[in-house]
Amino acid sequence: MPAKLLLARTQIASGQDDLGLAAARDLVTAPDSDVATHIEYALLLAGTGQDDEARAVLTPYASGQVVVPAAVRALA
Repeated sequence: MPAKLLLARTQIASGQDDLGLAAARDLVTAPDSDVATHIEYALLLAGTGQDDEARAVLTPYASGQVVVPAAVRALA
């Protein structure tokens, strides 16, 4: 998974935002996806100007029963 996230970041950095976000989205929707992957995806969304989508990914981790500090920081 870390290599696939690196590939997604690389694709975005090289101007292939749609391709990179699609690769990251595939990781987020995988059954073994974890909170760190969701936060990374949200950061990629925010980095490409998709703030509303990023906020939608992060909000459950910042206001749910279990608060994830990284999500709170990312929302700030």
